Amino acid sequence: MLEGTNIPATTVLILGAGPAGLVLANLLCETGIECIVLERRSREHVEQRARAGFLTPDSVAVLREHGLAEGLNATGKTHSLCEFRSAAGRFELNYDLLGDGGVHTVYPQQALVTDLIAELLRRGGTIHFETTVEALGDPRGDRPWVLARDGAGRELRYTAHYLAGCDGARGVARGTVPSVRAAREHDITWLALLAQAPPTTHTVIYGVHPDGFAGQMPRSPDITRYYLQCDPGVSPDDWSESRIWRELGRRLDAERYGPLSQGPIIERSLVRLRSEILDPIQHGRLCRST
Repeated sequence: MLEGTNIPATTVLILGAGPAGLVLANLLCETGIECIVLERRSREHVEQRARAGFLTPDSVAVLREHGLAEGLNATGKTHSLCEFRSAAGRFELNYDLLGDGGVHTVYPQQALVTDLIAELLRRGGTIHFETTVEALGDPRGDRPWVLARDGAGRELRYTAHYLAGCDGARGVARGTVPSVRAAREHDITWLALLAQAPPTTHTVIYGVHPDGFAGQMPRSPDITRYYLQCDPGVSPDDWSESRIWRELGRRLDAERYGPLSQGPIIERSLVRLRSEILDPIQHGRLCRST
């Protein structure tokens, strides 16, 4: 049996302090259910990590219903318009008029995570940052356990009535649930960019171009997310800033519709588009987010 310093048992042990894990922890604390969140990164890192920035109407409704939307209500921006650009011209789509789907809200994930952490701690919740989960076991028993290592290198052993695997596609929980996996690779790769620059327009822009997709997604008044379809074998560092802006301008037809607001590229990575379904997502007392 794996050993480690025993941490007092809790009701629910949550792996991962992303939006899924933090919302779950807040909902549990709201109803008086004890829980502990384990996060391998530091608090500073997760509060600055830029990821998604669009929230669906259902997500916003949950946050508001449970008192988790103070920051979102103050600075979030509703969004219902997107623009398509191609050689055939420009077309704006107001998807709020298409049915009951409502609008999206633009609110950067790092801001949401910061809000959720602060509220969880205010509610008396517990988060152990810089704690890396290395193994978990006995999910079908009445006391599943997790072995983790903290920032000082100490082994810690946690037990709980239930485990919630909110630690992402590469997390330990994923490999523990014996799911049937159906996946499809779309053979499309995007260069994902964050620019320290205001969005050129207040809408999302989708550029349809013979050389590949380009997109603008507003994040905040001074930060914009861009995407460029690229060769899957490239490194993000192969693209210079001048090449990035030149290619964005070309695929988004800046010559016809106006120049892009430019600024330093502060983050770059590759996104390989794929679809995946896992079933089931529960194994004994271990549940994982999709």
